Amino acid sequence: MRFTNETGLIQVLKYSSQRLTRILTVPVTNGYRKVRRALNPNGFTTRVMADVRTGSKELINGKPQSLKDYFLFGNYYIAKKLAFIIAVLILVLPVLYLKFLHPVIRSNFLTATMVVNSAEMVGYSGKVQLLSNSGGPVLYRGPLADGRITGQGKLYDYEGNLAYQGAFLMEQYEGSGQTFWPGGKTRYAGSFAGNRYEGRGTLYNEDGSLLYEGSFAAGLYDGEGILYQNGSVLYRGGFKAGQMAGEGKLYSGSLVVYEGGFAAGAFGGAGREYDPVAGRLIYDGAYVAGKYEGQGRQFDAASGMLTYEGGFYQGSYEGAGKSYDPQTQLPLYEGGFRAGRHDGEGVEYDPALGAVIYRGGFLLGFYHGAGIQYDPATGFVTAAGQYRNGQLVVLPEVDSLPEDGVLPPAAAAEGDNEGGSGEEEKPSQESAGPGQAQPENPPAESGGRIYQGPKTAAGGIDYTALAKMTAAQMQAQFSAQPNSWSLSDSNVLIYADQTEGIGLALRTDSSGKAVSLDVWNDAAVAGAKAGSSRAQLNAALGAPADAVQEIMGEGRMISISQSNRYFGRLTNLSPESKVTVYTYQTGAGTIRAVFAGSTDQCLLLEILP
Repeated sequence: MRFTNETGLIQVLKYSSQRLTRILTVPVTNGYRKVRRALNPNGFTTRVMADVRTGSKELINGKPQSLKDYFLFGNYYIAKKLAFIIAVLILVLPVLYLKFLHPVIRSNFLTATMVVNSAEMVGYSGKVQLLSNSGGPVLYRGPLADGRITGQGKLYDYEGNLAYQGAFLMEQYEGSGQTFWPGGKTRYAGSFAGNRYEGRGTLYNEDGSLLYEGSFAAGLYDGEGILYQNGSVLYRGGFKAGQMAGEGKLYSGSLVVYEGGFAAGAFGGAGREYDPVAGRLIYDGAYVAGKYEGQGRQFDAASGMLTYEGGFYQGSYEGAGKSYDPQTQLPLYEGGFRAGRHDGEGVEYDPALGAVIYRGGFLLGFYHGAGIQYDPATGFVTAAGQYRNGQLVVLPEVDSLPEDGVLPPAAAAEGDNEGGSGEEEKPSQESAGPGQAQPENPPAESGGRIYQGPKTAAGGIDYTALAKMTAAQMQAQFSAQPNSWSLSDSNVLIYADQTEGIGLALRTDSSGKAVSLDVWNDAAVAGAKAGSSRAQLNAALGAPADAVQEIMGEGRMISISQSNRYFGRLTNLSPESKVTVYTYQTGAGTIRAVFAGSTDQCLLLEILP
């Protein structure tokens, strides 16, 4: 062999050394592989199973044929095949136990103790009891699957009380189970999904009494169900997102107090309401947000007789309707309503005879506009013309009254003006016929006046001085009796007389204490008037101390209605209307101005006592 250079020699030497290394290491490598195959459980099991199959075939094919097939053990000959099988079983059975039987036994009969979220839990499958910490209370008893709480188990709180028992999936309540109150009584029994109530289930109070049974969705009442109160059925019907919805029945003891539609937990849609004591029907009609709204019929709770049929809005009569006497069932009124009062065109009936006593216009309970009054016994016309504030103020310019009661437009009386200057012709006492609703103050006799209280230098009513009096003292300053309105939380006394320019309302609380003195006509109060703009009020009273958002309320609404009649106008307001109230602190006292909506016109001045 020739070498052309030094580099070729080095390469030959490297190649030779590599071959020599392989020759020397091959026996070692082969031996290592044989040892690995011998120790490999899979290979061992494979060989054992092959030997078992071979031995089984030999046993099946025949018995031992000579002494060579036996060996002597003491005084006994033992078949070599039997000894072989026994040896194989001794080797195979542990493998089979560890691989197949032990996991089953561990999962069902053995319980391991671990700390929650410890490394031992990772990948573990089998029964466990999980501790809050080493030596701490048990929080869970049940199976783990690959280190996750899955299967039938029990969950405990840190005081050792059982909190849940049932199915788990990945640490969440999933499937059938029940929760418990701390005292051990069942709190919920039914189906769960993702830790929340889902499907059919039952809820219990802490004392063990029923709270709800029915359907759930996403943890809330949803679908058909029954709600209980003090062990008795409170509601039976539909639910949506945890609230009563759809068709259902509401109970008071064993009596149904409502049946019909529900929406968002309140009466909604068509329904029937019953008296909770006698069980008599008191309303049959439409609801919105728990209040009468739409068409309906109302009944007297004591007698069960019809009292009203027609339109409703937010619980009050609204729109066209007809009211009845609950005892005689004779009609009382038929026509328009607004805020529970007669409003618009209508007919009023005598409650004893059922005969017509007035036909014409109304404004919030008062005769207003063209109208005719009748004697209920004879049917003869007793008065007719234009009405304002419940009084006949303008007679019709016709020779005779039409039988249908429709009057032509009446001419304005001389001196009639919006401000009530005192030049207006006063109607005679005889023009006011029977049956008029809440009549205005009767006109004073010739030369008489209804107000005798303190006056300003200009001769008008000193409202600020009047407001400093008690309610009884204020009333003593007037010779005429006021119109009285009884409200849910207060009373309102109306004093009005256009000839004297009087238009005020005394509001008192339930105890009779004065709340405010409302001035709604065009009289000046410390230089300010109703109807003024904010700029005009600020010029007269100074900058307001504050401004707050409130609702109109019934008391203010009565004063606003009086103002409308006084000025002969209408405003689209109700007791629920939003208003802005500006408070002025003046030398004469505290004065509040009421504005509604975006209009820059004061509707009402309130003088606080």
